[in-house]
Amino acid sequence: MPFCASCGGKVQTGEKFCGSCGAPIKETGKTGDAPLPTGSDSASEAVVGVIPHLVQATGKLKSKGWILVSTNQRILLSQFSASMMQEALALSKTRKKGFLGNILAGRVLLAPDVVEYCRRFFKMSPEQILAETPGNIALNFSGIRRAYIEYELDEKDEDSSIRTDRYWLNLLSDQGEYRYVFDADPQDMKVLRDALGDRVHGEGRAKAMKPNF
Repeated sequence: MPFCASCGGKVQTGEKFCGSCGAPIKETGKTGDAPLPTGSDSASEAVVGVIPHLVQATGKLKSKGWILVSTNQRILLSQFSASMMQEALALSKTRKKGFLGNILAGRVLLAPDVVEYCRRFFKMSPEQILAETPGNIALNFSGIRRAYIEYELDEKDEDSSIRTDRYWLNLLSDQGEYRYVFDADPQDMKVLRDALGDRVHGEGRAKAMKPNF
């Protein structure tokens, strides 16, 4: 059974659109798992950077978590699955933290908890990361035409004093377009620029939003 390259959901053979997110399904039915560039050696491919907080809208009030993993040859997009969330929650119980953190440990995932969990990717091979969840995606650097960052500020509700803002990461590749909300802090921007150089357009936040790896 093929998987949607946009959200990773299962689709029936022959379907034209994903039943989960509505994205068009390529005729090949592949997940977007790009092979290594010609002449590359899989033994020399290694993880060099991680962006731990990507959120993809999948429908009305629904979203899905992803993690961007940069190797020295490809961008890997890994789904933050329910089982991974449970592992991260369990790990959060073992970490020393402040009073509030101890209360929330094992119940709510905080940004430092996700960062700590994502350290595991540096110990995994790229192929292990791709095989971990059906629908994970690999994009060769050579096939990524542009990555651009959009800033969006929502006008506050007339009944609220709260205004929300968000940064969008848009990856345009030969395999399609991938769009996520992300932190866009200096750490995230460094991972993108180290991987893609001047193909990254737009600016992120001036202040870091989460701990360093």
